[in-house]
Amino acid sequence: MSASFRVKLLYLAAGFGIVLLLLLGRLYTMQVVNAASYRNKAEGTTYRHELLFPPRAPIVDLHGRVIASNESVWDCSIDLYEMTRQEALLARARRSPESYPPLEEVLAYYQAAMAIKESQDVSTPRSARRFFARWQLRQHPVAQHDFAQMTAQLAGILGVDETALRAQFALVNDEVDTIAATVGDWRSASRGAIQNAYNEARTALRDPEYWERIRRFPKSIMLEPLLVRRLELSKQRSDIIEALADNIDDHPELALDLLMNASTAFETKYTEAKAKFEQFNESDEGLEAQLLREDETFWSGMCRDAGVWLAMAEKPDQLHEDLERRLEQDDERSTIENRLLRLREKTLVPYIDAYQSRWIHYLTPGVDGQPRLSGNPLRLARKVDRMVVEALACHDEELPGVRCESRPERLYGESHLFAHVLGGLTQPDEERLREIFATGQAGVNLGDMIERWFDGDLEHFQDAFRGSLARQMVGAAGIERMYDLGLAGSPGARVVYADARGDVREVTFERDPLAAEALRLTLDIDLQRFAMERIAAWEPKLKQAAVDGRPQKETWKTVGKDQWSLRGAFVMIDVKTGAVLALVNFPSYDPELLRAPTPEGEAYRQRVLRGDDDLPKSQYWLKRAPMLNRAVSGRYAPGSTFKILTAISMLEQGVINATSEFDEGTGAQVLVGDKKTFKLRTSHGAGFDLDIIDAIARSSNGFFWHFSEYMPGNSPYERYAGTLLPWAHVFGFDHAPGIDLPSQTSGHLPAPTPREVPGGGELAQLCIGQYRNLASPLQVARFMAAVASKGRLMTPRLAADGKTDGVYVKVSDETWRLVHEGMRQCVFDRDGTAHSRGPLCQELKVAGKTGTSQNGKFMAADGNLHDIPDHAWFAGFAPYDKPEVAFVMLAEYSGLWGGDVADLAAEIVKYHLERK
Repeated sequence: MSASFRVKLLYLAAGFGIVLLLLLGRLYTMQVVNAASYRNKAEGTTYRHELLFPPRAPIVDLHGRVIASNESVWDCSIDLYEMTRQEALLARARRSPESYPPLEEVLAYYQAAMAIKESQDVSTPRSARRFFARWQLRQHPVAQHDFAQMTAQLAGILGVDETALRAQFALVNDEVDTIAATVGDWRSASRGAIQNAYNEARTALRDPEYWERIRRFPKSIMLEPLLVRRLELSKQRSDIIEALADNIDDHPELALDLLMNASTAFETKYTEAKAKFEQFNESDEGLEAQLLREDETFWSGMCRDAGVWLAMAEKPDQLHEDLERRLEQDDERSTIENRLLRLREKTLVPYIDAYQSRWIHYLTPGVDGQPRLSGNPLRLARKVDRMVVEALACHDEELPGVRCESRPERLYGESHLFAHVLGGLTQPDEERLREIFATGQAGVNLGDMIERWFDGDLEHFQDAFRGSLARQMVGAAGIERMYDLGLAGSPGARVVYADARGDVREVTFERDPLAAEALRLTLDIDLQRFAMERIAAWEPKLKQAAVDGRPQKETWKTVGKDQWSLRGAFVMIDVKTGAVLALVNFPSYDPELLRAPTPEGEAYRQRVLRGDDDLPKSQYWLKRAPMLNRAVSGRYAPGSTFKILTAISMLEQGVINATSEFDEGTGAQVLVGDKKTFKLRTSHGAGFDLDIIDAIARSSNGFFWHFSEYMPGNSPYERYAGTLLPWAHVFGFDHAPGIDLPSQTSGHLPAPTPREVPGGGELAQLCIGQYRNLASPLQVARFMAAVASKGRLMTPRLAADGKTDGVYVKVSDETWRLVHEGMRQCVFDRDGTAHSRGPLCQELKVAGKTGTSQNGKFMAADGNLHDIPDHAWFAGFAPYDKPEVAFVMLAEYSGLWGGDVADLAAEIVKYHLERK
């Protein structure tokens, strides 16, 4: 071996030795010197689970034209945990040295903070203890100066008010300060206490859902006693039905007596509950008022049920079957129990201490009447401009905690045409989250993920993604609310293996979200637009008729002619399918302008939300209330449109027949009541020798008053319970019509008790759609569709692909012949109430019924009582010989007659039929 070769070999060995020593030194540094640091990084290298949400499905009209769609917008939020890291502070100071203290002061602060971060003489959990040690350093002048600079920089880029931004961040700092105070000395605090405080403080600094939970918490607290009350009432209802079923089964011959006693007991409970609730304003949202509302609603429902059961009393087998069916279908109790259990376990127990010690102070209104926590302090701005997103990206080194996230924003085309139908979106509160969880929708399509990473536990999976789900917009009203789950689609998911820096090392699992198909409605953009245009065109003409040419014109002189406006609703339904072809409320509003973050939008919001505030309480009937869905949620005395129902019930119960007659001259008196002492005087004479066809066509009050005395029964409320109420029930006047919209009214019919229907006068008025008889325009339209189809009562629907269902109400052919002919003559007979003002109705061959319902009196400013203007109704179907559509037009508090709006309704019907 040559000397040169040995030298080379020695050099090579020495090189290997040096490399080995370097590796050993590096290993020593990692394993001994910086063991804690690398252990922390290793702990940060873990699996990260993410839900992937699909865009919300569009909504289209009957012909596929888009009504609701999406656009991508950017929202900005902040992670103050990242933003206040010492590395970020140093980056900001170096980028703008002229705005900071001398660099040596900044570096001294930075080194002090890093010394804490790297220190080894800290007991576990080290991350938690170091966090609170560093948190104390934020009082340092350098940290305070940096925070002010960072806030100003953010406000400038975002174009928001710096003072408001400071207040947001101060709220977060106060929360973390309070949490820090609970652990005392960070060095000696117990391991569990400081770890819990660390988790909570870090979440408060970086997770917007933390603050949304605080905002929702008062509702969660109020929800618990409401659920407890609902559970008590649900149990009581089941016990009552079960006891009735057992007693009637054992003593069928006593069915009537048992039900009469039950009905009296229910009525007493209802009267007591109603009297207590009336101590509060109906709009009072306080807990006590809501509890009393629950009681009143429950006993009111029991009274209505008793009326239905009384109608079945002569058929014990049928009655028993109905009671048993209600018991089998009553799963309300278990649903409420589950909701109550989850509310307590997932929300109240974990967070009640924090609420009582801290959160309640943020939510209590201050001297300005507003709580400190009025928005989310970690949300900087919504719908920011793309230029702002790019500007923030350019400053990501010194503003590392700012997150700009793209999300779909809902756009509503022709929004003013569908304002009351579509609804809108909002973030879910705690109760809504529970509804979403109950459906299991978030876990659809993710079964294998739940099985692998959550041991098949759906609740564990839902809790893990509660924050993600809480940030997703959900339907708040209308179609968006009713079809929320279908429109939202099903989320996908991704599981990634990421390091402490957040860099993805591996995608372990990925499942794409499933977007839903577009929801097609039965409504037509052109028809909705035409209807609103014609209503607006008719308004001046109808105003002139109301304030100049009707008996209540004196009322409009008292309150001022300029106060008159056309308010109401129009509904049109396909007779064969139950599809709602038009649903128009007037006045309407513009949802897009209502939520616009502009001065114009704010002014519009004030007009829409506060426009009626200056009205005297006695003139409530003048409210324009553009956001009220009058068609579905409004309740009005149906007036003479209800006479069709009364006619059917009297004919089918044998109270009258085709030859029954009555003489009604102008001012004629009709004596009703057990002793015939109650006098009812007709305001318009319908004529002599009136039969049922004439009574319908000429809208005779006296005819129906007179024959209400001949209903079977020993008292007015028994006659009501045995004849009118059962037929009103089967035709849907005492329950919600079932349309696929939330917040629909069930109308109102009195309970069959002596207090609710005390005398013949009240029964007589119920027969003509007055007294305490209330219905929505949709209920009346649905009833007219059933009349048109001779008994097929359909569930109205707005989703074109929705389920078509309904029931068949058995009514004799003779009854239908008489009713249809009466409605036809209302339009075609020269004495019909729609004849002279409905030439277009005659052209379309409409069968209709006018209605003019009275509303009592009010005390005017002159100190005298004046009539509250009447509601004007016109309802019917067309063509009468082969019905295709049923409709109703309501002009509330207009002071018009029903015939005045007949041709307005006919114009809309004609437009549809011609286009069809």
